[in-house]
Amino acid sequence: MPLSIDWKIDFVNMFSQELSRQGYEVREFRWKSFGLQRTKFVFLHWPNEFFVNTGRLEVPKSLVKLAVLHVAKLLWGTKVVWVAHNAAPHEGTTSNSTLRRWFLRSLDGVVFLSRTSRNVINGLYPEIRKCHSLVTVHSHYRGTAVTRDTPFTVPRSDIRLVHFGLVRPYKNIEVLVDVVSSMPSGFRLLVAGFAADRSLCAALQNKSHAIPHTRLDFRDTPISDAELEAIVDSADAIVLPYKNILTSGAALLALSRNRPVLAPNIGSLPELRETVGHEWIYLYDGEFRQQVLVDFIEWMLGTKRSAIAPLDAYELSRIGQDLRGFVETMTAQ
Repeated sequence: MPLSIDWKIDFVNMFSQELSRQGYEVREFRWKSFGLQRTKFVFLHWPNEFFVNTGRLEVPKSLVKLAVLHVAKLLWGTKVVWVAHNAAPHEGTTSNSTLRRWFLRSLDGVVFLSRTSRNVINGLYPEIRKCHSLVTVHSHYRGTAVTRDTPFTVPRSDIRLVHFGLVRPYKNIEVLVDVVSSMPSGFRLLVAGFAADRSLCAALQNKSHAIPHTRLDFRDTPISDAELEAIVDSADAIVLPYKNILTSGAALLALSRNRPVLAPNIGSLPELRETVGHEWIYLYDGEFRQQVLVDFIEWMLGTKRSAIAPLDAYELSRIGQDLRGFVETMTAQ
């Protein structure tokens, strides 16, 4: 059975590979393609164009995309599924409610990556309550790692903190750098990632010049898997002070490399902590501030944990099995 996938990043590749292992023919979905007559399902991972208004010309484009989906549904019975990583895009203004509502009403199914995601998104968008739904997980990254993960060890010298990923405003990196600048010596901070927002990168670089224990490593191209794994492995802990988040692939990558995580008590992160264990994830309430970092370091040093983070509940094979049952149920009806 052919399925088309909106293909963008590593998790999408993993998602697609699991569908292939279940016996489905999977190909990348492109809006310009008119091959949907051979496609039974379309999985859309980040349909941001229906949620964010990026200019007057984008609305007609989005309407054309909706028309493509409706033609495929009417003529060939194609089913449209939203893989809901976020309730809405992290940045940008909300699109007109009519466009968003038309998109949501075009859906046949929604895949949620946590129970929390299901509850949040169903609460925001009553249009999708009629859809078939699946609650699965965002898998860990051990099965696709290109280097062997290293076990956690308690640091004996300066504590090495790392923040990694796309450099975007919702990551709250400016506040992280400010907090670090107010702290005494005894630890080091590395911020590494792809410079998705160049003006933000420039502001961060200007701010960090006078902070001796902070290093910024911004790239013009995405960091390779091997180098990213080495960056995470170089840390004693990973710091993710999001302004907003629903599901965090970065947290799961950190745990896949056996590194404790500092993050806000929002989105699906409490659910992740309950599953993996309170000794691996430290969540804070309110704004990220100096006392949060002080308390986190004390927690990290004083909390007993195994050398390897327990991620059995986030196996990639579970996603494949869940998706197969989901597709079969929708196909039968």
